[in-house]
Amino acid sequence: MAQYFVVEFTPLIVHLSIFFILLYYAKKYSIFEYEKLKIAKIYTSAAVMFMVIFTVENLFHFSIAKLFLFINMGFAIYIMMIKVFGTFSNDNMEFLMQPVPVKSRKYRRIAEIFLLGYGIRNVFQKQE
Repeated sequence: MAQYFVVEFTPLIVHLSIFFILLYYAKKYSIFEYEKLKIAKIYTSAAVMFMVIFTVENLFHFSIAKLFLFINMGFAIYIMMIKVFGTFSNDNMEFLMQPVPVKSRKYRRIAEIFLLGYGIRNVFQKQE
């Protein structure tokens, strides 16, 4: 039983270790500014998603056929938690839309609904 615990949590421990090492050097050399509250919101969203998916996977047992369902459910939970915490702002949306081709910018409204929490009423209003 203990070996399964180690195997399942090793990637989490490795990622957290790498994050804190990078954070240490970023602070030491002042090469990156960050908002502690936003980082906490992102990690809390990821932790909630992990706990829900981990619980559901243990209840229904993992299979390749259910993998697609687990991935979609994890994505939906993560987006919902980001929306609840209000993690993204308009500046973040501009940053996320930079690599998107100009022709595909019409899908920006869909991303705003999911990430910024804009209601359906705002979709049909003209942008100024």
